[in-house]
Amino acid sequence: MRKIFFILFIISTNAFSQQMRFFYTAPTAQMVANFGAGNIWGFERIDATGTHIPVLSGFRGVMITAANRNAFRNIAPPNLKKTYDSLTNVNSTIHRKANRIMGFSRGKVRAVEFLMIDDRTGLSNDANWFFCSSPHPTLGLIAWPCASNDSLTATNYRGHVSFGETAAASEPSFREWEATILHELSHTQMLHSSRRPDCKWGTNCVAIAYGGDDGHWFRELQADEQSPLDEGFGNFWALEHAPTLASETSEFLNNNDYRFLLGSHSFLTGIPQMWNSPNRVFATGIVPESDANGNRILNLSNGTSTYRINLVSPGISTGAGYQLREYKWLDVPGQFVFYNEIMFQAFIHLYHQNAFAVKDTSLNKIMKVAQVLSPYTDHQRHRYPALVAVRLSRLMENYANTARGQSEATSNSLVSSLFPIALYDMLSHFGQSDTDIQRNLTISMYQIDGIESITEPRAMREYMTRRAEIKRLLCPFLSNNPDCRQANAPIDMNAAMSALLTYCKDPSRILR
Repeated sequence: MRKIFFILFIISTNAFSQQMRFFYTAPTAQMVANFGAGNIWGFERIDATGTHIPVLSGFRGVMITAANRNAFRNIAPPNLKKTYDSLTNVNSTIHRKANRIMGFSRGKVRAVEFLMIDDRTGLSNDANWFFCSSPHPTLGLIAWPCASNDSLTATNYRGHVSFGETAAASEPSFREWEATILHELSHTQMLHSSRRPDCKWGTNCVAIAYGGDDGHWFRELQADEQSPLDEGFGNFWALEHAPTLASETSEFLNNNDYRFLLGSHSFLTGIPQMWNSPNRVFATGIVPESDANGNRILNLSNGTSTYRINLVSPGISTGAGYQLREYKWLDVPGQFVFYNEIMFQAFIHLYHQNAFAVKDTSLNKIMKVAQVLSPYTDHQRHRYPALVAVRLSRLMENYANTARGQSEATSNSLVSSLFPIALYDMLSHFGQSDTDIQRNLTISMYQIDGIESITEPRAMREYMTRRAEIKRLLCPFLSNNPDCRQANAPIDMNAAMSALLTYCKDPSRILR
């Protein structure tokens, strides 16, 4: 894919001198009338032979500069214009939060480029070369928000965020649209290498993680914990900006009905312990032949919900059956719960809300861990929830040794470093064996090249001695029995959190 991001327009954003660059794309006639034919460019891709092939016919692009900013404001649809103004206003809330997120890579991402498109009349079928195109019931294709980064050198990355007016206008509020932008910015800071695999499956890891198709759903059980962690972190920054989204997280956690989805050509399909766990079939279909654009699209519906599945894995045969299953939380084996992004989003959100008396202190710890997650390593072995829990635990023990921490301990407002590990275990309904959870915690302490080492938190070993006790305390709120296995019982996550906090604030459980 050829990306036409080559003109330098700088807005300094933080101490690491990361920059924002903005580009605008709209139908050709509008662009010529407002910017002049000589000031705009078309889109093209380069094939395997080096031939330049025009794409995105009917559209032209321009870089937004001080000289043409007024022309952009005259032509741009309302939400794109407002997005640009918010991000470039140094006094805006989203600008401040964008700065914070863009510090996670510690300067390795030198610039983030925003490609905005007026897609109110739809896009051409080859738009996916530059945008994450998504079907629309009346417009054909639109530009769905998405992000990526690429490495120019080992210490010089460039981030990309693209989106269209149609998606922006579909949000319930502009605040929630800004939250989406922050989610995408988070993706630009999680680095990958063009010279090494992105995950344990190699260069096709995203397609595998997404289950053989080209996208993911909030409710989906993906193929590993790495991609859901990345998505969950992005969801958290969105939620922190637009707290109204917290009610959706709470609703998901307290749902004792079928809440997780898994398709029959996903990685976990081949794990009988997961695939054959108690479930109900949402819908079935037959894999179609590829259409003119090379897509094999299934639209599965149960009458109330519909899922569009564009199968992209070459290993899935035309004419094969497809089945989409649903699972309840307690029926998902514990080791697979964090294969869903909402569960990791919930972990970070609940930590933020409860780990410290002052939420900014919690946020500070989360940001420190985000910096640890940002660098790439071989197969991204460090991007797992257990490592996040252990790192947060260590930071809480460090805090407990400060004068402020000791003062909070005296007033019974300090939370034990057992909390993040217990929260990690609770959200997977204590569904892992002692051996498995101890293994995950131990692996999270392994030294990884390029990732700063830490002293093992006391809570790691202490938690294992208290695990049975904590499980007996919390399971009655999660399944109405002491083993967390009564699948149809009501779930009261708020009561469980309250009980866990009371337990962790006991002075005898504060670890330093």
